[in-house]
Amino acid sequence: MSDRADFDDFFRADFPLLVGFLRKHGHDRATAEDAAQEAMTKALALWDGITHRKAWVRKAGLRIANEHRRRQEREDWTPQEDPAAAANGSAGYEERELIVQALSRLPSRQREVLAWYIDGYSTEEIAALLSTRVSTVRSNLRHARKRLDDLHAQLRETEGGDHDD
Repeated sequence: MSDRADFDDFFRADFPLLVGFLRKHGHDRATAEDAAQEAMTKALALWDGITHRKAWVRKAGLRIANEHRRRQEREDWTPQEDPAAAANGSAGYEERELIVQALSRLPSRQREVLAWYIDGYSTEEIAALLSTRVSTVRSNLRHARKRLDDLHAQLRETEGGDHDD
């Protein structure tokens, strides 16, 4: 395959970002990693025909992870987070987990838009990817930020108000 080295570089650089993107959508680590792997495998098979590769693997990974979630809900089975993941020495693990927990409190559309935005996509790109209007994306971002600000204020009150931003 002529572009195998190109794919390998893309995989190494984007796989952890794709997992993080799926985690921001509320998926547990195992589901996010499995869906990211499956999306990357599909991307490799279609590599030469994919124009916007980062967006393509995110959409594919999200679709795969959401299907996995629906299957889990049908089976009424929820996997537990791997306790070894917390002790694997990853820098910033606790901070990432706090972000994922905060995002999980948002309505699904706000979480979806914010996850794309945090991953570096513009409001125009997000609107195109989600087949919606730019004004709708901006509204979802505004409401998500407001809700996260409110959650942050509640947390400060709960912890005695002695924390700075």
